[in-house]
Amino acid sequence: MADELMAPLSIGGEALTFATQVGHSNVAQWVDGARTAMFDALLKDGPGFDEPDSPWRDRMREAGDDPDGEGPMPDGLFHTLEVYIAMIVNHTGIDSTQELLRSGQFQVGDSLE
Repeated sequence: MADELMAPLSIGGEALTFATQVGHSNVAQWVDGARTAMFDALLKDGPGFDEPDSPWRDRMREAGDDPDGEGPMPDGLFHTLEVYIAMIVNHTGIDSTQELLRSGQFQVGDSLE
């Protein structure tokens, strides 16, 4: 997502996005108009994740993935989408429901406009 769109939405609060695609995936966070994180949870690197005390590293651990590990999880799969959703749910405290996941769009709260 572009800073031009997300930065204004986060004024006075926080906005989060995640996207997964072939060869690229990312989580991005804006807080009060500034992007504070944009990282790839599969590659486990990027601004807002690289710092050893990053809260996103804790969120990854809570989701069952090792932020310092390489390769797939113990079952041989990467579970990128599941890890992203769990990280964001754990960070925001929202309830993850089948309806929310089926919709393909996750909007929590209202914009200021």
